[in-house]
Amino acid sequence: MDAARSLVNHVAVLLSSQLITSLLGFLTVVLLPVYLGDAGLGQLAFALSICTVLGAVAVAGTNLYIVREVAANRGRSSQLIAAGLVMRAPVWAVLVVITWVYISLRGTSHQAMVVLAVLFAVTLFNVLNGVLASALQGLEEMRWRSVAAVASSMIVLLAGLPLLVLTHSPVWFCVALLAGAIAGLAVNAFYFIRRRLPLSLPSRGDYREIAIGAMPFLALALSQGLYSQIDTIFMGLMTNDATVGWFAAAARLSTTVLLVPVVMTSALLPVLTRLGAAQPAAAALASRRALQAVLMLAMPLAAGLSAVGQPLFAFLHYPETFSRSIPILIVLSASWVVTAVVMVLACTVVATGRQRSWATASGAMLFLFGALNLGLIPLATRLWSNGGIGAAVANLVGELVFAVVALAIVQERFLGWREALYFARVGLATLGMVVAVRMAGGLSLPLLIAIGALAYGLLSVALRTLTVGDARSVVQLLRKERPAVTTTAPAPIAS
Repeated sequence: MDAARSLVNHVAVLLSSQLITSLLGFLTVVLLPVYLGDAGLGQLAFALSICTVLGAVAVAGTNLYIVREVAANRGRSSQLIAAGLVMRAPVWAVLVVITWVYISLRGTSHQAMVVLAVLFAVTLFNVLNGVLASALQGLEEMRWRSVAAVASSMIVLLAGLPLLVLTHSPVWFCVALLAGAIAGLAVNAFYFIRRRLPLSLPSRGDYREIAIGAMPFLALALSQGLYSQIDTIFMGLMTNDATVGWFAAAARLSTTVLLVPVVMTSALLPVLTRLGAAQPAAAALASRRALQAVLMLAMPLAAGLSAVGQPLFAFLHYPETFSRSIPILIVLSASWVVTAVVMVLACTVVATGRQRSWATASGAMLFLFGALNLGLIPLATRLWSNGGIGAAVANLVGELVFAVVALAIVQERFLGWREALYFARVGLATLGMVVAVRMAGGLSLPLLIAIGALAYGLLSVALRTLTVGDARSVVQLLRKERPAVTTTAPAPIAS
């Protein structure tokens, strides 16, 4: 199986599961503001952000290291899994104690502390499951990894929604998240148990090797974990639960926009790792094609969310107080497109072994992003009584700077004029879609979505960002036939 066919097959599997998990997750995202209100949602979002950072520290950068090492040498799977599992629990325990003492001394409410306690347990199962999921990704066992993700989401949906409707409490929804985390770990563990993977207590040399090898990834994971959650954490410390809830209601819609880049980068990393040393030209071509595909889908999704903000919130029956989320959504929509670009570039950097440069840049960007939040959240609170707008602007500025830095790290001529013109055409098609949606603003949300999709589709064909040949090539790859396209030189999806 060649690299292109392997990548498309992995993307197809991951996209199918990600669509299912995103749909299941979107149902909870939609209902959380309705049943929790802005304050309850704010408590949940703040605790989730803290636990996300805690999980990134407990993982210690070993997830990406395990993916890359297993992809390069599958015989090391047992050694890497054992070392990863043994290392994480003690780190998690120390972090939990430190965080619990600090948050409790701030005078946090009893319900918020219970939410945090349950999410601590969720984090433990997730960081342990990360070892197994990373090994499966390195083995390119995307189907099994996807089954675990779907099973976890199903448990959260089936248990969480009834509890949410009956109790209107974030605590019981967190209990459902715990059940889902346990289910995901059990499914992935069963894969290795069924294959009788031998696990033995790692030696000191094993620990030293994985610690040294994962060190650049640790800096990267810490900086990016903090980078993605620092806005919510800062708002939780500087504003109130309601403001955090307004921001969270808008931010959670990012699942729709970032679905494709999440899937694409998960499938791209092991493929680029294999290609990087032997076929650098093919690896660069795969990265550019992935970036084009991501932008072609992320730009209209983000712009569409921004254009239908008010009708969307009304359609979802959000309480009136969440109207404060609409300006936040408009700013965040732009930043999500840039985030999609950064995700693809980050995958390329890691796969080609330049993670040290990326970790250094991520650390520097973390200070910039923190400074932006520290300045803009209080400013937006004074100007509009909505610190979430300041956090959203900080996110956009930070992602734009990060994208420029990422392009410099990847390589000097990663993108040329052909790619720039292609992205400009995608932007024109997206702008035309927004105009069409705005002109039809009085219609119902389903009609607005249909009009937007039709307008974008027609404009994409007219501007040649999407052609029949592209669709035919994808179909051929999915059927495991050799595509009727040349791969001797990089080219946009449609020229």
